[in-house]
Amino acid sequence: MKYEVIIPWIISCFATFLTFYAIKISQKSSELDRRRSVLSINRQEWINTLRDLISRLLIDIEILHALPKTLWEEKEHEGYRNVQELINKLELLLNPEEKKTEKLINSLDNYIKSVDNDSGIITQPEENLRAQIISVTQKILKEEWERVKKYQ
Repeated sequence: MKYEVIIPWIISCFATFLTFYAIKISQKSSELDRRRSVLSINRQEWINTLRDLISRLLIDIEILHALPKTLWEEKEHEGYRNVQELINKLELLLNPEEKKTEKLINSLDNYIKSVDNDSGIITQPEENLRAQIISVTQKILKEEWERVKKYQ
């Protein structure tokens, strides 16, 4: 007679425990999915920001190349200030401990320094620097995109 009361009670307690356990697991899973979604969105925004910064930098540096040296010197290097502002943003966006970051920043610095020629024409070494900047940026973007795909 005791078993007739105890067994249903044990089964009921076990079912209640399983229900609470399933709810807890579901909550953790939902929280993990939410975090992944937020992380994925943030990484995608980072990718877009990096792409925009590099694009603007290359355009601004090319504009400096096209201006006569005396013109941008008279404006107290306004073009250089714009470029430097973009580089500062870029440096804050990237991880300084990564080799690709170092290579990108060095290439950008060299490309900017190449503006000092008086010809206003982008020479082959300068074009090679531009291509190197694009190549390194593409590698950084691909690496980050792989991380985004991994979290989805």
